[in-house]
Amino acid sequence: MSETTLATMLIVAILVLGVVMETISLPQQGVASRGCTPGSIADEASNGLCLRDTPTGFAIRGTGTGSSETFVCNTEVPPGEISIDFQAVGSEIVGGGEIVNGSYLLFTSNFLIPGVLTDGTTDGNTYTLSGTNQPVCPDDQGNQLPAPMILSGDCGDGVRITYRDPNTEGTLTGNVVCTLLS
Repeated sequence: MSETTLATMLIVAILVLGVVMETISLPQQGVASRGCTPGSIADEASNGLCLRDTPTGFAIRGTGTGSSETFVCNTEVPPGEISIDFQAVGSEIVGGGEIVNGSYLLFTSNFLIPGVLTDGTTDGNTYTLSGTNQPVCPDDQGNQLPAPMILSGDCGDGVRITYRDPNTEGTLTGNVVCTLLS
């Protein structure tokens, strides 16, 4: 793969991640909305759900690297370093429940897989995030159809980041910051 192609892929990845991340933000305090009770707000990112005026939930941000040898699937993962960059925000909904907005970018010099995270939890020490995205490895028929995926691990520096989808399981090492919002 030429350096120009790699540079183009990286620019596209940054742009895609930027667009996805623009939709991931904590609700602004003081934004009033019809139908929400006092002490709660609704914003566009919450699809009109009433969120607490003082955010309650979490924010997770992580980066990590690994190698193709740390990814197991039914086909060979192209050799080389694999990197991940992910972030997610979870906001509590008035009346119970939580919404999660997040994204991740898994990439090597040979492929780029952006994904959306739609569910997750953290206690500040460990985290689990999930979504539905294109698997890293194809299935037995060679397809890479959208499927559930999970990112999980410990919060901190030099920690293991585990990636799973129906066709792939991989580990990376990196730094993950988990913040509880109150």
